[in-house]
Amino acid sequence: MKRIWMVLLALPLAAQIVPNRYIVELNGEPAATYSAKTKDNLRAALADRRLAIQNEHLPIRKAVENTGGTVLASVDTVANALVVEIPDSQAASLNLLPGVLRVHRVWEGKLFLDHALPLSHVPDAWMEAGGEDRAGAGSNVFLIMAGGVITRVVINGRGDVSRMP
Repeated sequence: MKRIWMVLLALPLAAQIVPNRYIVELNGEPAATYSAKTKDNLRAALADRRLAIQNEHLPIRKAVENTGGTVLASVDTVANALVVEIPDSQAASLNLLPGVLRVHRVWEGKLFLDHALPLSHVPDAWMEAGGEDRAGAGSNVFLIMAGGVITRVVINGRGDVSRMP
């Protein structure tokens, strides 16, 4: 079932393999799956499992470095995995490390939204505004935020926060 949703998710993507980059899926449940089984304090169970996974990652991180790789990131909540950069010629050695369930290549994908603008009639609105180049010219954009701090606002290369409270 997991593979089906992965295929469906990949349909709108134009993907290519990222060289020398791998996701190393590890044995053991991720924190979210583990903590969902508890009926007690969910937050405490999640925090405890995340800490346990991070401790389990330490020897695997060292083993990855010994095989010539670099751990770029770790995942512990929704998956139990490491993102590793290693030469493609040495990637097979990752499967031999203790605790490794699977090794996946990293794919870079880009969504195709080339139909979104015409479906929303955006080109028609641009034409009514004098063309794509002039659409929005002279408009003021105001942001209403609660609890945020604005340090820089840039709209089309310009920003003016002097009148903001």
